[in-house]
Amino acid sequence: MGEADRKDGGEGGEVAFQQFHLVPEGKAQIRVDKSDVLGIGVVVDVRIDGGSFSDKCRLHWGLIGGKGPQWEPPPYGWVTKPDVSYDAGNNAWQTPFENGLVRVHFGDNVKPFKAFSCVVWDTAHDKWYKSDNYGNLKVELEGLQVLWESANVENGDVAGKIEEQSAEPVQNGNSESKDNVPRKTPEEERVLDAERIWNKLGVDSGSTEPMIREDDQKFGADQNAISWIADCEHKAERSLMHRYDLVHEFVRHFGASVPALTTLAVWMQLSTMRFLVWNRNYNVKPREISRSHNKASSALAELLGPDAASSSWEPLRMALSKVGRGGSSDMGQSIREEILIIQRNNHCKGGLMEEWHQKLHNNTSPDDVVICEALIAFIEAKDDKLQAYWKHLNDNGIDRDRLKSFDRAIWSEPDPDLARQPNLKRDLQKFLVILRAVHDGLDLKTASEKVVGYRQDSRKSHVTYDAVPGIDIGLFNNLLKVFWDHPDFLVKLEAILELRRVISVVTKDAPADRRLDLIFLDFALEQSLKTQVEGQLKSLRDAEKHDMAMCVLEKTLENAARSSGHNRDLLYALSMLRSCLTPESKEKSEYNLKTLAAADRIKVSLLDHTQRIVDRFQDTAVKLCDRMGMKKNVAEQLTEEITRSSCLSSVSLVLGCVMPVLRQAAGRGCWEILSSFDAEGKIQLEESLVHLQGHVFEEPVVIVVDKLSGFEDIPQGCTGVVIRAGGDQPDLLSHIAVRARNERVLLAACHDEKVSNEIRASTYASFSPDAGSEEVKMKLRG
Repeated sequence: MGEADRKDGGEGGEVAFQQFHLVPEGKAQIRVDKSDVLGIGVVVDVRIDGGSFSDKCRLHWGLIGGKGPQWEPPPYGWVTKPDVSYDAGNNAWQTPFENGLVRVHFGDNVKPFKAFSCVVWDTAHDKWYKSDNYGNLKVELEGLQVLWESANVENGDVAGKIEEQSAEPVQNGNSESKDNVPRKTPEEERVLDAERIWNKLGVDSGSTEPMIREDDQKFGADQNAISWIADCEHKAERSLMHRYDLVHEFVRHFGASVPALTTLAVWMQLSTMRFLVWNRNYNVKPREISRSHNKASSALAELLGPDAASSSWEPLRMALSKVGRGGSSDMGQSIREEILIIQRNNHCKGGLMEEWHQKLHNNTSPDDVVICEALIAFIEAKDDKLQAYWKHLNDNGIDRDRLKSFDRAIWSEPDPDLARQPNLKRDLQKFLVILRAVHDGLDLKTASEKVVGYRQDSRKSHVTYDAVPGIDIGLFNNLLKVFWDHPDFLVKLEAILELRRVISVVTKDAPADRRLDLIFLDFALEQSLKTQVEGQLKSLRDAEKHDMAMCVLEKTLENAARSSGHNRDLLYALSMLRSCLTPESKEKSEYNLKTLAAADRIKVSLLDHTQRIVDRFQDTAVKLCDRMGMKKNVAEQLTEEITRSSCLSSVSLVLGCVMPVLRQAAGRGCWEILSSFDAEGKIQLEESLVHLQGHVFEEPVVIVVDKLSGFEDIPQGCTGVVIRAGGDQPDLLSHIAVRARNERVLLAACHDEKVSNEIRASTYASFSPDAGSEEVKMKLRG
């Protein structure tokens, strides 16, 4: 008979414990730990003793949901200790006992489930052990919010428990301070909160600094590689399978030659930007594309090993990120199977769904990820569903013409009846997981699953992916959970960086066949931090949040240094910035000047790296585009896209947020130079450059504008653009700043109202900037 007991487990924690007498013999204890310290999971321990159990016993378990007594599939993210579990069918799983113990971890997405239910199976004697009175062993979960512990099982003991939180409980987001204890500032509370989290997760924050990489190799185009690609492009246009096969052949032919890898990176960038044809009158099965895709990415990953030269680091990472992760042939086959099941179960066999089905069967591509997401957006939209559908497609580079250009064209729009199918959204979300696993290696959820392991169930097949050997699954999942769920923005960024630090260590000793998964998780984390930062820019421009913006700048700079192939100057700038952010430094009189000097050092590093990207890729891009008959401006777009899509751009954006405050605090001059070239001409006053796109001036002009968004082009005949005091200005790596430097045009912001008015009152002016001192010599007339 079951004996239940629930007792307090310490501040912020509680234990649910239940003991069962088993039939035919023995005892079982089920213990559920819970804590609201982080709110990140449930830990269920099942221990057996007192019987003649063999060492081949398994726990046969499942979860009971809210729809009845039947078992339901466990929610995403669960892991077990031991880390091997078997699918027993009918939503049940079997986990072998180790020293009489099985531990199951769930995330807080287990909340909707009512109970954990199980029985014990001794496989050596084929005996099933149940409760002497209640049948299955069962413990209630409903209402629990349990800390997901990262624990080890050793000699039957549970070790590694996270210490209970010692801080005062928090209610409604406000800390209650005791009498006579001074309140801490929000920033101090944030730092303490982050430190408590890392202590609980066993993290030594900042313990692994980025490795210094120096790329001293001279840049130059590889004419042989350019000719090889140009001669093979007609074969690559047949299908993505052919393109990936050619990538594999290219790597085998040219090896680790840096100029050749640079050419490959340019080729893949052209493909990603959809300047190349992905399919032309050739049908290929998804599993065949997956097989070729995986072969190409694995060949590149072999070159990006622990001994990879610094000179090959950047083109290899770029080429690999553009090729994508790829998936097994099983996952490719699942694409064919799942779309048929979705159509059948949701009664959508005509129109757009049938056209998409034909495309998926004959030539699946990364476009299918976007189409699936757009259909989910269509279903979720409350008002104009078609607008939501087309907005998502257009935001991701797909318009009507591209849909019609597919070999199996998509002509139709979603039918309104699709939104009325109760299970279609759920089925598409599951299908999206498969599509991302095959095509989208930079999706964080997909990339993390391939490191910690997962099982993808389709209705006709099962795809199982084991965890990378040697990783701490509990630590990985905890850090990911902090990133996804923690309310503090800076804590989220630190979780991403800590994961990148751990990966940098694990990758060195990872088996060659699993290194690819770690590399793509690192890619995904890099882009996730960039996305997080860019989403917070509006708040970072607030002068009252300057200290927070400086912390964000430090984290974006480390993110960039971990990805760069030539990072010594970035690391110097990072070290300089960190020395300014210590409490001791802030109390010194020269703090403002020292901090501005660090920011200037970062600016110089960004400009140097931007020029390195141009030097490395521009010549190759121009020659390859010329051989392939493309327009001349394609090469310029390509190098600009490489710059803007890198994590350097987030550093530039945050730097633009902090510089005005730093300059004012340090008493620096009124000019901020984004492109340092002499300019002379007639003064032209404009609100912006938007209405001058494509305009040609017959005589040299210097345009003084009220604001710039950063996406404008510079009109022909313009020798300089000056942004008046108080106007909106772009960042250092914006489109217009990159174009200004490429076209040798002055781009500068004037922060002094008096000087700005003098310029606006003139009819003709010449400007001679000094980028080192951030000063501009002017001669005004009229």
